[in-house]
This record gives sequence, structure tokens and C-alpha cells, in this order.
Amino acid sequence: EVIGRYAPLPADVPADRASAPCPEVRLSAWWTLEEIRAVLPEPVNAGPTPDLADLGADCALALLSTEVYADDEVLDLGDVRDRAIVLVDGRPIATVGRSDGSSVVRLPEVDGLLEVLVEDLGRINYGPLIGQSKGLAGGRAHKAA
Repeated sequence: EVIGRYAPLPADVPADRASAPCPEVRLSAWWTLEEIRAVLPEPVNAGPTPDLADLGADCALALLSTEVYADDEVLDLGDVRDRAIVLVDGRPIATVGRSDGSSVVRLPEVDGLLEVLVEDLGRINYGPLIGQSKGLAGGRAHKAA
């Protein structure tokens, strides 16, 4: 209707298309974090939070790790692109996604190994985010304000 106000419309309207088939998919395998660790490349000392491209891990997973201390109260992951699973001493404490609205995680009051498994969920193919790097942009552990 709207286009018809400004330009002539074709006489014949195409028929509705049939829905695309949606086959059932059964997942037959999954990997534990230990199995993922076993196939990761050698660790890299990357300094401040690197994105996946900095690590040479385009379209992949990255496992970031550092020490965390009992007086570190919160972890601010910065801009999460796309999903981050936060673990302390191998125990999951949070999962944060791009659209969650907050990337701040309260840390347990322990000294331990902080790991963040970062997952790239695919590329954005339109709008201002085309070409945006994946991973974490910024982020640090600190005392709550």
C-alpha cells in the first residue's frame, strides 16, 4: 500500500512462499572444559585484555586466565563480544552475554585462578558493528565502588 502511493504496483502479487524445512538436529557429543583445554594452543602472555583477533583466534573460543585475590570484589568484563563464562578455580560463577546489559560479576572472596572462556557467536553483517572485533574489550577486577 505504501509504495503504491508513490509508484505503480504490479498487477500480479506473487504467491506466498512455502516455509523452509526445519530438520530436527540431535546433538550427539559435547566437550568438557578439560577437553577444550587439551586442544587449545600454548598459552600467550597477552597483557591487557586481548580481543580474539589479537590472539589469532578468529571465530573461535579463547580461555583467558589470571590470578584473582580475596579483596578483588568485582570483575568488570568491559564490552563482552559475544559470550563469556567466568570461572574461579574451575567453578562457574557467571555467564555474561553481549545483550545482558551488564558485564559486572561479583567475585567470591578467595585467592584463586580466574578464567574467562570467551565465545565468538558469529559476525554482525550490517549496521555500525560491521567489522567489530570479538572477545572482551576492556575489563578488570577491582574493589566495588
